[in-house]
Formats: sequence, C-alpha cells, structure tokens
Amino acid sequence: MEISLQGIIEIISYEGICLYPYLDSVGVWTIGAGHTASESPDPAKMPKNVAITMDYAIDLFKSDIKRYSDPLNNALKVSVTQEQFDALTSITYNIGVGGMRKSTFIKRINNGDSVSSVANAILMWNKPKEIMGRRGKEARLYSTGQYSNNGKALVFPVNDKSKPVYSKGKEVNVFELLGE
Repeated sequence: MEISLQGIIEIISYEGICLYPYLDSVGVWTIGAGHTASESPDPAKMPKNVAITMDYAIDLFKSDIKRYSDPLNNALKVSVTQEQFDALTSITYNIGVGGMRKSTFIKRINNGDSVSSVANAILMWNKPKEIMGRRGKEARLYSTGQYSNNGKALVFPVNDKSKPVYSKGKEVNVFELLGE
C-alpha cells in the first residue's frame, strides 16, 4: 500500500512546517515537516538562520515518507484499510521504523486482534506527553477511518535559541502546498 493524499495531509498537519532548523520538544534537530537526521540532509548541520523554501520542505517530506511506508508494508502480515495504513504510517513517521517493528500495535494487528486493541496499543506511545493529542487522532483514524484535520497545517518560526514559536505560526492549506 501507499499513503493516501489525505494521509499525507494528516501527517503534515500533525507535524507542522518550519523552514528553519529547530529543536523539537525532545531536543531533536528538525526542519520542514518533521525531517530529522535519520534522513539526509541533517538539520543539525544546516545554517540556523537560513530558511529552506516551502517547496523544498514538501519535497523532503515526500521523500522521507516512503522510508516509513515501505518498512510498514513489510511488517504488516495482514490486510488493513487505507485509513488504517495512513494512521500506521503517521505513527511510524513519528516513532521510527525500529519502534514500529517492535511495537505492540504491529504484533496485535498481525495476530488478528480487535481494532480497539490495536488502537489502545497505539496510545501506549505516550511520551512526550504533548504527543497524546496526535496519538488520539491516530488511534481514532485507525479505529473509525475518520481523518481529523481540516487540510491545514501550522507554519511556525523559531526563536534565537532554535525553539519553535507556535504562537506566531500561520495556517496554510496543505492541499495547495502539495499542488493538488
């Protein structure tokens, strides 16, 4: 399977977009829509006061997401719906391929456990605490097929300490950014 356009919009809405390298809530250098050093280029090595373009941020995301959906496909031994695949791609993008491979949610899916049991396992990934809003949306998407966003994402600046300033962010239409 491949992530759907709605799934891409969902993940970008969770991640937000920052055109400058920044330190996320757990101290990981990040840029664009969740791009980290697990892919190239390494945001920690990028100039801190030089922005990337919005097009480049979207291109990075499109390149990165495949590195998460392909291993997810390999880990799944049973069929899932498109919405479930999108939810699973989202959490994999956030926790990494290694986390996904050893996760309880993948074990439960492959064991044929109930949808609610899988959703509860998604909610086990509860650190840092500020991730729980996203986890709830991923669990709901997995359980009900209901996407949570309105197609909008926050584009936010950083302060002089490379920390996000969400309060000064502006909403953008992700559908338009993707050229759809």
